[in-house]
Amino acid sequence: MKRKLLFAALLLTLAATAVATPYGPPNPDLLTMRKYPTQRREMVLPKVKGFTVLTGDFHVHTMYSDGVATPEMRVDEAWFDGIDVLAITDHESHRHGKNYLQYVAKYFPDGKAPKYQSRMKNISPDDFDKIPVDLNQSVREAQKRAEKYGMIIVPGIEITRNPSKIGHYNALFTKDNNTIIDKDVTKSIENARAQKALIMHNHPWWRTKTTDKNELHKKLYAAGLIDGVEVVNGVTFAPKMVRRCVEENLFMATGTDIHGISNVNATDKYRTMTFLMTKQHSLKGVRQAIEKHRTLCYVRGQIIGSEQWLGEFFKACVQLKPVAATDKSVTYALTNVSSLEFKVHLPDDSKQYTISPFRTVQFSVAKGEALQLTVDNMWHMDEQHPTFTLK
Repeated sequence: MKRKLLFAALLLTLAATAVATPYGPPNPDLLTMRKYPTQRREMVLPKVKGFTVLTGDFHVHTMYSDGVATPEMRVDEAWFDGIDVLAITDHESHRHGKNYLQYVAKYFPDGKAPKYQSRMKNISPDDFDKIPVDLNQSVREAQKRAEKYGMIIVPGIEITRNPSKIGHYNALFTKDNNTIIDKDVTKSIENARAQKALIMHNHPWWRTKTTDKNELHKKLYAAGLIDGVEVVNGVTFAPKMVRRCVEENLFMATGTDIHGISNVNATDKYRTMTFLMTKQHSLKGVRQAIEKHRTLCYVRGQIIGSEQWLGEFFKACVQLKPVAATDKSVTYALTNVSSLEFKVHLPDDSKQYTISPFRTVQFSVAKGEALQLTVDNMWHMDEQHPTFTLK
């Protein structure tokens, strides 16, 4: 026992020395501050109808396309920002490797860099047959990094074409990005669907004067090739896309579409994200939540989705109990048990009330009446705000 105590004391001494002198021998002129572990910006959300709520970002870019960050950095950023699920969706057409290949050209036998296509222009068949890159690499690197945090990486790729005429589409849950691309966007989407990928129509409004479908979009939707829509891109929300998803039975999701770094793109306490009501913390669980349309979109304090899941989510985030009563009225205490803020008003009262995170507010209603609240920072069916009856 004495030897064990001496050994433990020695270990503690060595650990203290390592903290005090991280580089080289002790120096009496230096004071090393205690190093604290990095901290994640956590969003506290309750279970909804028995489902665990995960947070996801389904549209990001790395240095392997036209982003500035490595896949590892993207994962680090997402974890610090409170993201549980990250889709790596590099463009199949935008690449930043040309300068690097020119830099290392002298190391090739002939002293020349190999031909490298940096961006698709005037697409020809050869553009898709001889692309000297591995379009799965960024996914693999992100997956490896995510093991450190227990994050879920969704393999994907952004099928990128003329935005005003054709559009951009994220293929999610892909198996091999190298076998997806084709000069015909419809064929690219069909190739992805052959891998059982889900197709999300990205920012349908970008570089157009309307969110309405053009003729190509109508064909893609009619053929059943579109599974969902990116209702929020970055900080831009298209209310009409909610109606499209509800009426055409499509999933709703969000993406930061991040190219820079998250600090530059941060505009709120929390970054743009998708809430996923999941049965299990796994890639399978995430996919099932999307396929069953158990998703909500979050951007700058606004929550967007179907009226059903908005209602289930709100009722899970607040707890109601009666605290006082008279012959004419009942007073309820409403406690917010989530990290989110809710803006509400009573049906016959235009005054807006804020229910801050982990705070309680009181409302009085006539005796025999239920408490009804319209949640002004929730959106469904165009620009409508849902009204819920609380019991």
